[in-house]
Amino acid sequence: MDKKTDLYKFFALHPPPPSDVKPSYPTTQNTNPPAILVVTSAVAAVLPFLPCEYIDGNRVPTVIFKGLPSIFHGFIISIMFAFSGSFSELFLHNRPKMARFCRFYSVVSMASAILIVLYAMCVSI
Repeated sequence: MDKKTDLYKFFALHPPPPSDVKPSYPTTQNTNPPAILVVTSAVAAVLPFLPCEYIDGNRVPTVIFKGLPSIFHGFIISIMFAFSGSFSELFLHNRPKMARFCRFYSVVSMASAILIVLYAMCVSI
């Protein structure tokens, strides 16, 4: 009983700091979930399970990229850049310019990955 009273007195004398205290460095608050991070992770998780063929020792999925190994490699590089940009943005909340740059190259890389898939679909028709 005596410990509870001591704790109560301690917290009564030392209230928690106010929640409106702002850090001394500028921050960016990303309230949206990192959609590019989720999409690129899903693509990376699904790719090993797609049916594939081997062209010059390289594994190429036959679903969209049949006979197009260089296009597939461009797609993979774009996905990797989009993932790294999105992942880096999560950790750069105290450097807003660098976070904005990572977000920019993540979006550009994701857009190029989508364009590569569309190109591969048009070529394979």
